[in-house]
Amino acid sequence: MGKVEHYIYYPLTQYHVILSLIIRDRKKTHRHSIILDEEIFSDIFINKVINKSNWSHVYVIKRYSKSLNYCYRYIYYKFKYYDIFNIRNANIVIFTFSNNFANLVVNSLCNSNNVLMGEDGIFPYYDMDIAREYYLMLVDEPSVNKIKRLIMYKFNTKTIFNENNIKYFLLFNPEWLPVDLVERHKIEHVKIDHNAIRDVFEELNILYDYKSKMIFGNIDIVFFDSDHCLIGATTEHKEYDLLCNIFMQLRGMKIYIKLKPYKNDNINAKRVAFFEKIQKKTLCDFVVEKPESIYPWELVYYNNSNDLKNVIFMGLSFSTAFITTKKFHGLENNIICLKNMFLNEIIELKSNKAIDDLIGRINNTYQYGNIYTPVAYGDIKDIVKSIGKKVT
Repeated sequence: MGKVEHYIYYPLTQYHVILSLIIRDRKKTHRHSIILDEEIFSDIFINKVINKSNWSHVYVIKRYSKSLNYCYRYIYYKFKYYDIFNIRNANIVIFTFSNNFANLVVNSLCNSNNVLMGEDGIFPYYDMDIAREYYLMLVDEPSVNKIKRLIMYKFNTKTIFNENNIKYFLLFNPEWLPVDLVERHKIEHVKIDHNAIRDVFEELNILYDYKSKMIFGNIDIVFFDSDHCLIGATTEHKEYDLLCNIFMQLRGMKIYIKLKPYKNDNINAKRVAFFEKIQKKTLCDFVVEKPESIYPWELVYYNNSNDLKNVIFMGLSFSTAFITTKKFHGLENNIICLKNMFLNEIIELKSNKAIDDLIGRINNTYQYGNIYTPVAYGDIKDIVKSIGKKVT
């Protein structure tokens, strides 16, 4: 395939949208289109993207009833989404491996287009093993979900992610990659201009209609909720016990709980109730804002950076949000990653060790902040004190 001038982005999270806008603005001489799924993004958001007219074309994957969705996406997809499945001579930019329909799109189009892979947070910075091991991590996933996935893969193998279809990677921090991935794949370094990136975030402010609530003035810690029990990596009971033991170490501190930006309001309503129960048990001072959860963390930080520049970032897994302030703005917060406690519940996998190696590579690039990975509950309090925060 000769030189391709058309880039088509297929974001599956709000973070992917941010990446799509940044890459688009770095390649101004090309045509750029985007695919948006109504299962993931709200109608209001999609309409704003269309009306803003910053894209050559916006492909929309419609949302239907559960049964119709399955039929249209996995049986009659070539007819229902004719415009997508007949894309030719384009660079199709994907960001993740874990969406069956996205895999179907990519595997159907790879022979007549270039498939480029952007980054999905810390993926692929800890190599590609997670693409093969991801479902092994879901030790408490309902059996019915496992059966449905096996049937899906048996019925249509194109729904399975295939690393071999990737022509090359579009990455912001190739210095964080493991050597063997660099040897296997071509990498294009997408360099970030920290001044020009303001235009991207101002566009995001309009798309999300962001309005700051000014609630971050006295926050000591931002805790990023991973909601592992939702995907089946643990149970709510196990997660509750684990988080209670963790937050018991942080009494006297003001902790902002950043919920994930789910489209389904019911999910985060349940998470608010979940953290309220933990707060009552631990007597911690939580700030849990469900309305604020609709925004991507990167947008929240951009609009409240003065209040957030000295807070500690914390989470059960190594969150994408830990590193995006450095990636996009060159700012470093201290990070406490509690993965060693959480992974005690998880089967030992090659990708778990790969994350340890990645944390080491990232930490080596930090000049002012540090990344801590405590192994015992008491370590948390000691680390917080060493950073200069007061706990009781």
